[in-house]
Amino acid sequence: MKIANTIFSLLLLILIGCSKTAVQPGQADSFIKFFGNSWTDEGNDVVQLDDGGYIMIGTTTTMEGDEDIALIRTDKYGNEQWAKFFGGPGDDKGNSVRTTTDGGFILLGSYHDTLAQENNLYIIKTDVSGIATWTSDTIGRGRGNQTGNCIQELSDGYIITGTSFVNGANKILLVRTNQNGGYLEDGHTWYKAAGYGANDHGNYVIEHPGQDKYVVVGTTTEEGVGLQKSNIIVISSSLNGSWGHAIFGGPELDRGKAIQHIQGNEFVFTGTLDDGPNSRMYIEKIIIDEETISSVWSHLLGPTGRTSGESIQCTADGGFAVLGSLLSSPGNSDFYLAITDGSGAPLESLNYGGSGNEFGSSIYKTSDGGYVMIGSTGIPEDDNRMFALIKVRNTGSFQ
Repeated sequence: MKIANTIFSLLLLILIGCSKTAVQPGQADSFIKFFGNSWTDEGNDVVQLDDGGYIMIGTTTTMEGDEDIALIRTDKYGNEQWAKFFGGPGDDKGNSVRTTTDGGFILLGSYHDTLAQENNLYIIKTDVSGIATWTSDTIGRGRGNQTGNCIQELSDGYIITGTSFVNGANKILLVRTNQNGGYLEDGHTWYKAAGYGANDHGNYVIEHPGQDKYVVVGTTTEEGVGLQKSNIIVISSSLNGSWGHAIFGGPELDRGKAIQHIQGNEFVFTGTLDDGPNSRMYIEKIIIDEETISSVWSHLLGPTGRTSGESIQCTADGGFAVLGSLLSSPGNSDFYLAITDGSGAPLESLNYGGSGNEFGSSIYKTSDGGYVMIGSTGIPEDDNRMFALIKVRNTGSFQ
């Protein structure tokens, strides 16, 4: 395994990425860009567009001190083309963005209802310019706090996962909507909130293309004790919302964050395994056949200490690229990227960071075979946090 620390490369590329000089050949292959204001901004999800540019979503702090959803579009060099903001007077969060077949974007997060003092699911459909064509903040209203973590477009609507606070406990939320973001409980569109412990969360959802099902990865306290123990949960849901599940992980505080389809009935997910003093980035390959979910292999990635797994992509050569964070020194964390072969064995390991705290949130495989990553970076001088957009080559390097 090759391990490279890229702190000095990061600082150099910040200067290049933020300069006003002419774009140099190859700059689209690797760059670092910051976005945000002088308060707290966090990048949560990113997708590459057909023209090579990027669309990203996150949360920004306004001048009034509340939080809004930020949607930012860049060109292929990471230069901002426009930014749009959504939300009300409360703290609203943007967690997931996808392109849609009509050329626009679908956004998911949460909307804080200041009158009811509740967080509701917040779905925003925009056109190609980021102008909202419709919004929905009524799903689950009156059922307690709701958070939307991941959305995917279907042929006739959308599938959503997140968290719903019901009867004093957090439940895994799975919602299938129509093309306008609504549901009718008609067997085709529905709202499901179920849990196996006191603190469950749905973090990522994809379609199972071979079986007309949906697959969710998240976190459950089913086999834990109170709120201090948790496991990774994988759910296989039918089209009408009924599901089976399987539990993965160890005896401590484990979290499931993202899942990808490999081929056929094969999937790979990532998360974090925690043994108390240490945490490790974790990946596992599974087979999902109807409601039977079985393990093929699993690996812990990264040095012993504090690493996490947040997002995963399948690589062009059949391996996997996993993004998370690494505690590089006390009080200082970096983006952490692990690249493995098809059996999950580590090939490359790189961390990107400076003197502040950096956290990796989402990774996306780009059309040139490289990767684009989004998260947040801390600026120690003014206690600021900004979006951090990092583009690297297929080895994870800048050159």
